[in-house]
Amino acid sequence: DLDDLHAGFEIAYRTLFERIIPGGEIECLTWTVKLSTHASDPAEIAATDRVPSPQAERHRQLFDVASGQMLEVPIFQRQALLPGTHIDGPCLIEEPTTTIVVSGGFQMQVDGALNIILDQKVA
Repeated sequence: DLDDLHAGFEIAYRTLFERIIPGGEIECLTWTVKLSTHASDPAEIAATDRVPSPQAERHRQLFDVASGQMLEVPIFQRQALLPGTHIDGPCLIEEPTTTIVVSGGFQMQVDGALNIILDQKVA
């Protein structure tokens, strides 16, 4: 009930701040809710055949940390990348809300669920 809630609040407040504010109204500013459920295993993603890479939309300068130099890198639009697309870095993948930087030591691929996977190149 409301009286128990008020008493519990004052106990917690006094424990935390070593005092209470007489006559002060209680105000809840933040709520935290934890939910959980049993999730089933995700469906297996089907393998895809390799498809030709799309043409870069444009190029731009990008600082390459490994070489310490500016490089001219291709820019690809995320929505143009089909399952099976493989592109060697360095390159940029643009989306409406973010840009993925694929450094020169990685290859980007798109899987059957349209996830972007970055694999480190083997030297």
